[in-house]
Amino acid sequence: DKIYLASTMGIIVLDYKNNDIKETYVIGDNGTNANVYSVDRFNNKFYAIVNSKLKEAIDNQAINLQNYASWTASTALPNDSFQKLIASDKKLYCFSDMKLYQYDGSNFLILNILDSTKVYYSFKKINNDIYTIYHILDTNKNVIGSRIDKINNNSVSLVYQSNDRILDFTYSVDNELFVSGNGVYKVENNSKKYADFKIAPYKESYKLQYVNNRLIMNTGILKTTVDALRVYSGFYEYLDYGWNHAGLWDSPLFKYQTHMSLVERNGERYRAFVFGGMVKELNGTTTVFDSRNSLLEGLEQ
Repeated sequence: DKIYLASTMGIIVLDYKNNDIKETYVIGDNGTNANVYSVDRFNNKFYAIVNSKLKEAIDNQAINLQNYASWTASTALPNDSFQKLIASDKKLYCFSDMKLYQYDGSNFLILNILDSTKVYYSFKKINNDIYTIYHILDTNKNVIGSRIDKINNNSVSLVYQSNDRILDFTYSVDNELFVSGNGVYKVENNSKKYADFKIAPYKESYKLQYVNNRLIMNTGILKTTVDALRVYSGFYEYLDYGWNHAGLWDSPLFKYQTHMSLVERNGERYRAFVFGGMVKELNGTTTVFDSRNSLLEGLEQ
C-alpha cells in the first residue's frame, strides 16, 4: 500500500490509501541529500542507486529506514557507475552505461556488455517481464538507432530494433507493440505501422502507458532543464476515433504543468507532474500533494 518515489533529495514514501506522505529517506553519505536514480524492493531488501552507487537496506519494521546508517553500500555487485535498477519476482537487474547485471540475492551475473557505440537507456517492466532499451551512437554520440531486448532465462533476446531513436514502448492487452521516439507507431511484422498515429500530438513522447484498454501519451518531457520548463497540459489517450486530449486543467490545477504519469486503480486516478506535485482524483474530488501539505519539496529555479 505504499509507493516509493526516487528523487534528488532521497526516497519519498507515499501511503496512497491514507493520502499521506509517510516518510522521507535521506540516504546520502553521512545523511546528506543525494540523487536517488532508482529504488525497488527485492528479497526482503530495498535497493537504491544513490549517486551512481548501489545501496541496500533490510525491509523490517524494527529497522529505521529514515536513518541513513541503515542503508549500506552493496558488496554483492562490482564497483560500477549504475544508472537504473528494477526488480522482478526472482531477480534484481541494474545497468551502467554499457553493462547489464542480474542479481539473484547471492550472486551477480553480467547478462550483456555493449560496445563503445552503444549505451543503455532504460528499463521497462510489463506483467513482471523485464525489458531494456539501448541506443546506438555515431562518432559524435548522436543516437542513430535503438534496440528493445527482453530478459529471458539469464540472457537477452531481441524484441525490436529501429534505425531511429526509441524513447519508450508498451504493449496492449492484445499484445500489440506500440513505440514512441520518431513519432508514435505500432510494430507489425517487425516494421512500423503509423496509420493514423501519424497525427500524434507530439513527435517525441518520453513515456507511453497502456491504462484500462487505452494508449496514454504523457505530455511531460524530462530530458533537459529546458524541456522540463515546457508548459504542456494534461495527457492524450488513443480511442477508437483517434487522439483525445484529456486531463485538462480545472481548479485547483490551473498552475500544474508537465504531466508525467497516470495510474488508475479501483476508481481512483493518480497523476504526477513536474510542476505541482501529485494529485489524486476520485468521484470529482481532487486531493493535491505538494510542498504545502506533504513532505514533497518544491523545485528551486
